[in-house]
Amino acid sequence: MYKLTLAVLLTLLTACNTTLPRDSATFSETLIRHELADQDSYMGANQEIQPFFVTVDGLDMSPDSIGRLSDTGLTFRPGSEWLNGDGMRMSISAPIARADGDFDVSHVYYCGRRCAASVTSVMRRRGANWIVLSSKLQGISQLDAPNNSFKPNWLRQSA
Repeated sequence: MYKLTLAVLLTLLTACNTTLPRDSATFSETLIRHELADQDSYMGANQEIQPFFVTVDGLDMSPDSIGRLSDTGLTFRPGSEWLNGDGMRMSISAPIARADGDFDVSHVYYCGRRCAASVTSVMRRRGANWIVLSSKLQGISQLDAPNNSFKPNWLRQSA
């Protein structure tokens, strides 16, 4: 009886897990491709700041994911190789389940005191594939003065 109870408890705990493995079905690649395709996204507006040093859930983006992103024409590197002032640091959180079945994914960008942003995306998993439903800029660095050169177009017009 003890083993059966333990097996049921472990099954329930696994089913209640609200996050997915960091490279689960390449959610991070889907997110990056979506952000690059949108010129009004923070990443899309800052493609010239290269390379991108990426961590996913606190760990370096896998070499396989980096290799698959080579078709973007941009340079991606493991996040642990980032040095202040060299390229753009991008940190992507693990997907966190929402009550509606979709997932929240936070991504933070940093390349210096006047070049930083925080974004939250809503993603949906369909089998092994992911789609981005929406992305919302949560905050952007404006230290010292508005830094319009790093803002998406819609923010440049509002400053």
